[in-house]
Amino acid sequence: MVTVLPYLLNTSSFIPHGMCYLWKPELIKLNVVSNGIISLSYFSIPFILLVITHKRKDIPFNWIFFLFAAFILACGIGHSIDIWTLWHPNYWVSGYIRAVTAIISLASVIALFYLMPKILALPSKKQLEKNNELLAKEIEERKNLEEQLRESEKRWQLVLKGTGDGIFDWNIQTNEAFMSPRLKEMLGYSDEEILNTYESWKKLVHPEDLETVEQALNDHLSHQTSQYAIDYRMLCKNNHYRWILARGMATWDDQGTATRMIGSHQDISQRKETEANLHKFNQKLEEKVKKRTLELEKSNQLKDDLLIRERQAKEAIKIYEDIVNNIPIGLSIWYLEDLGNIMSFRLVEINPKASELLKLDRKKNINKLMVDCLPNALNLPHKCVVETYADVVRQQQTVILDEVYYGDENLEEQAYAVKAFPLPNQGVGISFENITEQKQTEKDLVTSTKKYRHVINNINEVIFQTDSQGHWIFLNPAWHKITRYRILDSLNTSCFDYIFDLDKKREAKQHFDDLISQKIDSFSHEFSCQAKSGEFRWLEMKAQLNIKEYESEILGVSGTLTDITERKQNEALLQTKANELTTLNLLLLTTTAQLEKRNQELDQFAYVTSHDLKAPLRAIANLSQWLEEDLEDKLDEETTYQMQLLRKRVHRLENLINGLLQYSRVGRIETKIQQTNINQLLNDILESLTYPPEFDIEIQENMPTFFTSYLPLQQVFANLISNSIKHHNRPNGKVIIAAKELENTYEFSVRDDGVGIAPEYHEKIFTIFQTLEARDKTENTGVGLSIVKKIVEGQGGKITLESKRGEGSTFRFTWPKSNH
Repeated sequence: MVTVLPYLLNTSSFIPHGMCYLWKPELIKLNVVSNGIISLSYFSIPFILLVITHKRKDIPFNWIFFLFAAFILACGIGHSIDIWTLWHPNYWVSGYIRAVTAIISLASVIALFYLMPKILALPSKKQLEKNNELLAKEIEERKNLEEQLRESEKRWQLVLKGTGDGIFDWNIQTNEAFMSPRLKEMLGYSDEEILNTYESWKKLVHPEDLETVEQALNDHLSHQTSQYAIDYRMLCKNNHYRWILARGMATWDDQGTATRMIGSHQDISQRKETEANLHKFNQKLEEKVKKRTLELEKSNQLKDDLLIRERQAKEAIKIYEDIVNNIPIGLSIWYLEDLGNIMSFRLVEINPKASELLKLDRKKNINKLMVDCLPNALNLPHKCVVETYADVVRQQQTVILDEVYYGDENLEEQAYAVKAFPLPNQGVGISFENITEQKQTEKDLVTSTKKYRHVINNINEVIFQTDSQGHWIFLNPAWHKITRYRILDSLNTSCFDYIFDLDKKREAKQHFDDLISQKIDSFSHEFSCQAKSGEFRWLEMKAQLNIKEYESEILGVSGTLTDITERKQNEALLQTKANELTTLNLLLLTTTAQLEKRNQELDQFAYVTSHDLKAPLRAIANLSQWLEEDLEDKLDEETTYQMQLLRKRVHRLENLINGLLQYSRVGRIETKIQQTNINQLLNDILESLTYPPEFDIEIQENMPTFFTSYLPLQQVFANLISNSIKHHNRPNGKVIIAAKELENTYEFSVRDDGVGIAPEYHEKIFTIFQTLEARDKTENTGVGLSIVKKIVEGQGGKITLESKRGEGSTFRFTWPKSNH
């Protein structure tokens, strides 16, 4: 016992029962209170039984009461332990208590079985009379209930009969699909010709629509859509297809699994045909918009067809109630108490969809007058509609109202399609659905049609249609505008008669035949047409098949005719210009070759001239040097200065020749485009220049790297930097080089703190051979800045100078971001 007790009380392997209830206080409280009350009741019953046996010694078989007391007491303990295991998982203890209860209950059953003949032999007359009285009362209640069910069945049968729709009831678990005889009748079948199974329905769905329909079903059954509603085609007995609008709603079990779906089938073939005509008119621009087809057919007898003979009465009633409650169409029943007074309409019944559409609480409004249910129903213009309902009751004839508008303080005005049908005993059934969106769509279609008609009448292109033989059956006003032929005269004539060239006519006919036989999807053809005035017009025909929707019937060809006369004339003119341009290109090539040859000759001449000029200059410089060295002791100071001045002039002349050669070559020598790092380029230039060590040259940050002609840019920077150093008035001067990115260029600047340049010389310094100081003072050729300007402008840039006397100078130039 010592070893067993810890085993029984062990809870480490289990979780408390409250975990199963997710510790929800309401659920815990409900179980504790319920089990507590049951336990108290069970504990009380044994006490009462013991008191009875103690006071009624004459009761036969009183020992059975003790057995009952033990059984009930064990049950009470079981319910008590259920409260305990909510927090303490002593399930072994609970299990053994159940086992004890089972043993006692089994013993009670055996005892009762043993005593049953004896107990049955002790009937009480008073008890029998009481039982008979209760039985009679129960029979009476059941009769009343069955009468009410029959009345309800009759009422809803009449309502469903009035809608004219087919009904289905699909048991998803068994795959049985009850289809009403009216549903089968829509397709031309009798009730016996189609089995009531899902597979039988599936075989009737058009193969092209089946995937979409099953997807819509799955979406609803998986809670993705609130209602199943889709239109598709179903096979009729005559092998034609009819369009069906299927609507329904499913019911789900506690686990969220769909178990059943109830809904209706409505024949919308006529409406589909109307919609197709409307769509076709918008697409083909030839048919008028047709009036919206009636969505509700005249009612046929459905009472006997809705019930399958083998089903029991209660099952049939349940089907009707479920259908009415779940059908996505508003249904209401009204009773006209006084045939001469429309104010006496009283609401008898209303289904959930009608409650939703009219925002009426069923419980609060049943048996109320219409004026109380629908406050504006008897106000103009709604009063006329109510008069119509009264006429349905008086004349016993169904009325269909395509468009009824209603709204009140609780309901925004909406459009409804209404069907009113007579019911017995001065009743009227009204089925309706909200068509506000459909009416808006129709209005949009009408507006769209007017717009397209306006486009047709004013477009410059000919819009045409032909029959399968190629005869015009439709032409818009542009035909007369282009060809001057009257449209009425042209209709029913062959389109090929208007093609002037015989080869073009044969080609067009071949294209047309290939299109009709569906060898090609479309074609484009250009041809000349002789207008009625005698002039020729070039037309471009673009054509495609015209196929009747839903039936795949080839009606002919449709397309456009575009007047391309002006384009053809321009093409001829362009061809003439192209020939002229070819001639000019040949001339340009010849001229370019001559220019290249002249450039080569000029380069050769410049080289020879440079060589021939430099040679005597070097000789003069060398000769003066030799004379000065040979006559050093005989020359006075003035003569020595003149000899030095002579050599300087020779060097200046040599530099001038070099500058002239550089200037002449700018723009004529091709340079390689390469990725250029400006920081590296500037550092290479500074390494090649000679300047005082205390002279400061600063290169600012953010210098770009880009593709450009390396050598011209290097030459520009070298000239500007060397100029700033050469013409500075102090050995400790400073030069700052900076860059700024613009939209398509970079702007570079070279700024010094030298003597500056007066504004009147800003343009002069870029002219060749122009200098601001005497050449005897500074050996300067006046060519450097003119070369810089020529290079910068040759690259598409611009160079400017910002300077004043005594304030230094800033040269700015722009350079394209990319030269390739």
